[in-house]
Amino acid sequence: MTKPIRLRAALSATTILAAGLMFAAAAASAQSLPDTGNVTSVTSGLSGGAPGSTNPAFTTSSAPGAQTLQVDLKDNRTILNWGGSGFNIAAGNTVDFKDARAASGVTGRTDNIAVLNRFAGSAMVSGTLRSDPNVAVYMISQGGTIFFNANSTVDT
Repeated sequence: MTKPIRLRAALSATTILAAGLMFAAAAASAQSLPDTGNVTSVTSGLSGGAPGSTNPAFTTSSAPGAQTLQVDLKDNRTILNWGGSGFNIAAGNTVDFKDARAASGVTGRTDNIAVLNRFAGSAMVSGTLRSDPNVAVYMISQGGTIFFNANSTVDT
């Protein structure tokens, strides 16, 4: 009767080891901020701007130990297709979705904004995901979204 106990112990140990390696590999491969070089966007709002004039703008700023990606939304309905390495936010970093319609010449718009973020694979959020009060942020991922630790913050 010792064989089933040894087998069970061996399976438990290998399962724990495999899970630990998966999390360690995922944490090691996560980039600091989403890759903006592989983003395609679709805007279909009511702003009335010329084609392409309402595409979002991406700005990255760095501070010691903290990076911020600001996404300036110029239309009230935007879809962002994140390619490349997906949509990951490392600990200490922030992705901030802003209502930039007034700054981009779209005036008189005070309605809410919806931005849909689509990406293949999974997303790991260990940092902060934030937006203006009138901006709703949606995330759709084939592999799900993992909020990795207690330092993950969602303020949207």
